[in-house]
Amino acid sequence: PCKTFTKAMNLAIAGDSVVALEGTYTQALTISKSNITIEGIKAVITASPHGIQINSTAQNVTVRGFTVTGAQSHAIYIQGQTVTAENNKVYHNVLENGTLVNGVITCGDTAWGSAIKVGLGASNVTIRNNTVFENCGEGIASTRGSNVLIENNTVYDNKSVNIYVDNSFNVQVLNNNSYCMSIFPTGIALGEEYYSGWGAQLHDVTVSGNTITNCPTGIMAFQSDVSGTLTNVTLSNNYIPY
Repeated sequence: PCKTFTKAMNLAIAGDSVVALEGTYTQALTISKSNITIEGIKAVITASPHGIQINSTAQNVTVRGFTVTGAQSHAIYIQGQTVTAENNKVYHNVLENGTLVNGVITCGDTAWGSAIKVGLGASNVTIRNNTVFENCGEGIASTRGSNVLIENNTVYDNKSVNIYVDNSFNVQVLNNNSYCMSIFPTGIALGEEYYSGWGAQLHDVTVSGNTITNCPTGIMAFQSDVSGTLTNVTLSNNYIPY
């Protein structure tokens, strides 16, 4: 057994599994190596600026079973390739846009990150079976990602959009449960924000089989900031009761 994530990750080699046992960890988990599985067994991470960060050097990485809370920015930040984040619980993060006092989060209106963020350079990413709620930014977001699958997640009461596809391509948003109870964001949104050198790359997006309940807007496409157009976007079989 190792005392810190840093020690465990230094020792890990391709093919290894790193298991975090029950407890609260106040250190960030940073993954830079490939072909590794990291699993939490009732493990809680509370660290900043990110709870879990998967760097661009990491490929074929799976992260599962963690609770991540109290991060200043993105709770799980994915920049690597062929990454799976599954069965995690992610709440009360993105505190750059809010405060957390006695278990109660209050969000503001400044700049914000995302609880689970697929960032620039990330590709072949699967975000599956996570529960993401009460974060002061987007719940799950793909920003300049490619070949991303977001499926079977439960996402609710985040400050901004519950699930956001931002200037990304080849993205599938399938069979998620997005709802609003005390905070009322958009359920699922598509956007094409400006990023230097990136241009307009929102295309080939499928949003299908999702249930969106009690949100003021179910599915929304924002106007492009870079004069782009919706290209090869499919919305099908989504259930949005009123």
